[in-house]
Amino acid sequence: MSDGPIVKRITRESSRDFFRDESIISKFPREMMELIIDMLDIKDIINLSMINKIHRNKLIDKITNLIYIKWTQFDLFYKEFNKFNNIRKIKIKRDLNDYNGTNRGEWNVSFGKLFKKCCSVEEMEIELLNSSRCLKYKDDFNEFNSLNIRKLKLISFSENKEGYINENALFELPQLKRFHNIEELELIGFTLSKDEYFYPDIKEDFENYEERKFDGKLIKLKKLKLINCVWEYPFSLSDIFIPEYGIRNKWNEVEDESKSLINEIKIEFNGKFISFMNSERFKNLVDTNKINRIQFLREKRIWDNVSKLEIKVGYDGEIKPPSRDIVHLDRIIEIGKLVEIKLW
Repeated sequence: MSDGPIVKRITRESSRDFFRDESIISKFPREMMELIIDMLDIKDIINLSMINKIHRNKLIDKITNLIYIKWTQFDLFYKEFNKFNNIRKIKIKRDLNDYNGTNRGEWNVSFGKLFKKCCSVEEMEIELLNSSRCLKYKDDFNEFNSLNIRKLKLISFSENKEGYINENALFELPQLKRFHNIEELELIGFTLSKDEYFYPDIKEDFENYEERKFDGKLIKLKKLKLINCVWEYPFSLSDIFIPEYGIRNKWNEVEDESKSLINEIKIEFNGKFISFMNSERFKNLVDTNKINRIQFLREKRIWDNVSKLEIKVGYDGEIKPPSRDIVHLDRIIEIGKLVEIKLW
């Protein structure tokens, strides 16, 4: 059997002849056809849908499951598209030919309108010019509108020629304060930090305490993937992803009754970001032998439920991490974690 996509091995003309009487889709049991379609990539499915009207009607739901849209195209999207309920995943992309339009889109596109129309969306991938701060100020929807969002991927394309710390690519968890149900989070190219000025929107009489106590947290997060992400002292991953916040005008902190559900952490570095592995911040990532008991307990919180830590380091022949710089990762094994280290 020759290699390559299944559908592309058939010319469009021969396909029309082969399917001219009736749709092959209708000849298969539904369950079997769904298995076959699931094995095809989106280009194959689009090719099949172009054969005739029968195929197009059968496959339109599959084609519209995933939507690519630029920040500059939302008005056109709302005007021309009519299969909003089919959408399960949205990829919002920057416009390489329109920097200003992309920037305006990041700050002005209404997620309230998006979630109202696309009420079945479960996964989002968002490209950003710099930080993800714009998401914090998209306040025309509440957490109930985004309950279906389980997977979120954010990509920052901000560049800093002076080093790997980039304040323009800042990520802080309260930026996702209206996404309460995220189970899988992937971040690419961010400088991670804790927003020390964030307070949950809890009333003075604590009337809405139960409703608002988890603001600025992802209490359902299970899988965390960080690619070329760094963080600054004194913050750790526990501070960033399992934060504790104070209450406005109060000395006490919000009591955190939640337990971290994070069971898988993947970290990747390549290019100039490899040098971050030499920092004490990274080496302390797995160091639970803290003298300070409070700090120890905070670090321990993120590891309590983790069963897999995967660290990948990529290099192009010019930048290669010396083996001594990853020896400290053996500590993970001592605390009973499954660690996989890959150099490629």
